[in-house]
Amino acid sequence: MRKILVALTLLLCVLTGPVARAQTGQQAAIVVTTLCSAITTGTCGTIHGPLNGKNVTIYLETSAGVSAGTVVIEEASSDAFAGTWSSIQSFGTTTANASTGIHIPGLFGAARVRISSNIVGGTLTVTSLVGQ
Repeated sequence: MRKILVALTLLLCVLTGPVARAQTGQQAAIVVTTLCSAITTGTCGTIHGPLNGKNVTIYLETSAGVSAGTVVIEEASSDAFAGTWSSIQSFGTTTANASTGIHIPGLFGAARVRISSNIVGGTLTVTSLVGQ
């Protein structure tokens, strides 16, 4: 009986550990990076990997006047890869003064944002947040 109580107590400690940390105000480290600022064409900076199970969010923020454009989020085995990167997802940027958050789950070596169709009428700024 004593062994069962000890095992249940240990299990309870394991299960409530994250709750206790959240209550004390501790947060995981988050790295915020501006990948590109006020651009209309080209490829933004790279989110360096490997990104093994990390939480990644990319924000696409358009300026006033934006009426068209397409952005592709791409991945590769490493940020040094010089070939054609694989597409994760494509987004149209047709709304001015808008912020679009994209959450990227999964396991990949590196990620980047590329404008595949020029931003028309304004500019695009891309920011990434990478957490543990």
